[in-house]
Amino acid sequence: MELPFDMHYQPIVSTGSSRLVAVEALLRLRRGTGWSSPASLLAAAERSQTIRELGARVVDRVMRDFAGLRPVAGVEIAVSINASPSELTGEPYVRGIARLAERHGVPLSQVWIEVTETVPIRDLRAAAETLTGLRELGVTTCIDDFGVGWTTPAQIEALPVDIVKIDKVALVAYPISGHPTPSPGARPRFLPLETMIGVVDDLGIAALIEGVEDEFMHRRGVANGCAFSQGWFHGRPQPLPVRD
Repeated sequence: MELPFDMHYQPIVSTGSSRLVAVEALLRLRRGTGWSSPASLLAAAERSQTIRELGARVVDRVMRDFAGLRPVAGVEIAVSINASPSELTGEPYVRGIARLAERHGVPLSQVWIEVTETVPIRDLRAAAETLTGLRELGVTTCIDDFGVGWTTPAQIEALPVDIVKIDKVALVAYPISGHPTPSPGARPRFLPLETMIGVVDDLGIAALIEGVEDEFMHRRGVANGCAFSQGWFHGRPQPLPVRD
């Protein structure tokens, strides 16, 4: 039976120009009349080792969607597709991405592959081989949720990565409230944004701040050198307005 899933897309902008540079493809499950997070589905797919099959179906769908979006958008934007570390199988995964891009007529230079933090990277060599192969095709490689997930600075240094996505918790050494003054007695639970960006900047990797909810959060990301920004401040995930 086909799973009742759809893809929604959220904008990613350049902090220097506020120009739309990419959209992230986000899996959504139908629940009654609405949509819900796919977290339980992804966890089940990881446990049952069907995550690669699910991932291939998602990539196929995203490539098809994006092929229809490109002429409508009228601008050269990229699409960011999530991949579990379990999918990073080296040459087989690289060939699969190339095959689906060719099938749908999507330039690989407009594809970002974003390694998620749902599970740890257990085979660093395979992950590095996969990301190297993708980069050789012209694909942009990304790591998601740095600072709140499994990936360490040492692993990022060992991986061929173009963009690191820094979760919004790095913006706050105090609770998120939109105010620049911490609450009395508040203590940070995570490394602050400046530290995160220092890590990736030293490695020559671009930083993307995600989960940006308001102008204050966006401006702080800009002030600290984030190249890209993503979050509800720029736009919520939405299904494409046009279908093939």
